[in-house]
Amino acid sequence: MGAISSFLEAKSDHKQYHYQHIRANEAGFSLIELLFVITILAVLIPIAVLTYSGVQTKVTTDLVTVDLKVIGAAARTYYMKNGTFPIGIQTLVDDGYLDELPKDKFVSGGVGYRFIPSSNPFKVWSIGPNKSDDGGAADDIKLEFAP
Repeated sequence: MGAISSFLEAKSDHKQYHYQHIRANEAGFSLIELLFVITILAVLIPIAVLTYSGVQTKVTTDLVTVDLKVIGAAARTYYMKNGTFPIGIQTLVDDGYLDELPKDKFVSGGVGYRFIPSSNPFKVWSIGPNKSDDGGAADDIKLEFAP
């Protein structure tokens, strides 16, 4: 029994020496490795943020385009029934052509789309991604049509 226990003790001492030797030589990441990882992250994070921002703007632009097409369809229907364009988008809601007044997705605070009352051609627009009302020009998203 004594030979087995001394063998196990010797093996245990060798194992402990082996683990201490490994831990002493490989205590963690080197400074170069950490700087390399930080550099990679510094390059990738701005790319991810810009990509997300671009996708978000594209989705908002698509939602605004759909809203404008719905307003345009309601205005055309109003024109066919009344022979004139509505005096405002609220008229389309009041007369039942729209369920609710759509809000410009590029404006916080629930401001509606811009509209020129009773104009021919009919013109309605969003201020667009630059969040500046350019009267339907520049990057404003607009819908314009004649009867």
